[in-house]
Amino acid sequence: MKEKALTLVEVMVTLAIIVLLAVIIISSILSPKIITNEKHAKDALKAIARAYEVFAAKHNGSYNETLKNLPNQSIYNPPYISVDYSTGSHEGYTFSCAASAASYVCNARPEILKETGTKSFAICSGGVLKEASGDAAPPCP
Repeated sequence: MKEKALTLVEVMVTLAIIVLLAVIIISSILSPKIITNEKHAKDALKAIARAYEVFAAKHNGSYNETLKNLPNQSIYNPPYISVDYSTGSHEGYTFSCAASAASYVCNARPEILKETGTKSFAICSGGVLKEASGDAAPPCP
């Protein structure tokens, strides 16, 4: 009895189907995580904005404080915010803020674009939240 081998076309079609299924499975796994990370980034920026607004209310309207000091219990007891977003990555996003006496701008960017998030966010003085696709920070007015 003679055994029939697979042709090159049959092998290529089989591989293409396997790759297609892998892409579908990976994207279905990553999508909910990305959505969760993006929601966490927006929530964190809102918490940071609240901390800056409370700080300003207690310091004659001045926002002039670093993000690193807002959660510092040795400087402020109680601290203005419970999490130090100034270091490392948090739920796939990195955070940065710039503050002066008159205003602040805080950004959240995905640590790995399209893996941990697809959008960047910014929150401006007064709690105005902006978003943009990609890792470029959206502009504040």
